[in-house]
Amino acid sequence: VGRLDKLLYELEGNPPFREILLKHKDNLHKLYRKVEAYIADWDLAKADKTLYQMEDVFDQIEWELS
Repeated sequence: VGRLDKLLYELEGNPPFREILLKHKDNLHKLYRKVEAYIADWDLAKADKTLYQMEDVFDQIEWELS
């Protein structure tokens, strides 16, 4: 997620994949910021739960690519 913007830039030649990632970009960034904050606060249970939410988003992206 931390490199998502770079990946989107590199995928300009692949519009379908780029559009799918753009659709999920804001949610992934939001979840990423939460994980960073939870880890900084040593709230690892919440970080773990949020990482599972991120995994669900990536599963959705994978499903949309199929």
